[in-house]
Parts: sequence; C-alpha cells; structure tokens
Amino acid sequence: MAVFQWLDQWLASDPTNFNLFMMISTIIALSSVIVLTVMTKKIGSEHLHIKLKIDRAMLVSLLILITGFVLFVPVEMIFYKQYVGSMVVISILVGAVVSSYFYLKQKFV
Repeated sequence: MAVFQWLDQWLASDPTNFNLFMMISTIIALSSVIVLTVMTKKIGSEHLHIKLKIDRAMLVSLLILITGFVLFVPVEMIFYKQYVGSMVVISILVGAVVSSYFYLKQKFV
C-alpha cells in the first residue's frame, strides 16, 4: 500500500524521523502500560471477568493488526520491525482505553 511505502521512505529519509517515530511509540507504550496497570489495580481482583474482557480486547486488536500487516504491508519494507512494535503499542493502548472505560463504568454505575 502507498501509505506504508510513504512511511518507509519518510523513516529512511532522515535519522531524526526514525528517532521521532520511536520516541512517540515509546511514550505511548509507557503511558499505556502505566494506565493499564493503575486501572486494573483499581478494578480489583474480584472482577476477573472485566480483566478477561480487557485481555480479549487487546488480543483481538493485536490479531486484527497482525492480519492487516500480513495482508497489506509490502514485502520490500525496510522498517518492518518498527511496524510490528507499533502494533504491540497500539494493542497496549487499546487495553489501557478499555480498562479505563470499564473502571469508569464500574465507578459510576
């Protein structure tokens, strides 16, 4: 796809672009892990079904992203490892958002 080719060219054009991409991914990953950890502790250990829903959302998002990666990313990509890492970061972000949703839902209902 043209988007991945454009992103690959942008990452290869300047080391600053690559470092910026990695820095943004790292910041998103660290903040998502912190939010996910805090929210799962606030939800509590007695609500196992909520934690399983969070895990299921993370797994489904990761499977969808991997399927999209296999189907749409061209073979000649240079920075495929960064794309795989970004998929994991997006999956953790989904887990943080879902855990926040269930915590707020549990708190206000």
